[in-house]
Amino acid sequence: MINEIGKETAQKIRKASKQTFPIIKFSVRSYFDSVHVTWEDGPLEAAVYRLLQRFESYETRRIGPNDRLVAVGYEWEGQRIVGAQWINAKRSFSEERRRLVENRMMEKGIRMLDAKVPDLMLKE
Repeated sequence: MINEIGKETAQKIRKASKQTFPIIKFSVRSYFDSVHVTWEDGPLEAAVYRLLQRFESYETRRIGPNDRLVAVGYEWEGQRIVGAQWINAKRSFSEERRRLVENRMMEKGIRMLDAKVPDLMLKE
């Protein structure tokens, strides 16, 4: 297996996200052995996490009485690569989109602060 730093994994994630979601502007930042992906509006977090799963390099396994992270790598251009240990994604709302969703929620008598994720996704 080939080892790479988080910065290299981030470059691959940028490339894959542009191919998968060409009109969405993602911010992909790396910090040591982690990669953080953020974007505004666009696809739901679940869709982006499906893309990011391709780059997961570690699995949690039970070894004896403890859980441990084990490097398993990911496949890239015919090679097995161990990259960033942690990859996360966070979507934010633009002010316009937030108002739109909030208005839809209010029509149903639900305050934005009281809404559960399925309610928000339905109104979006």
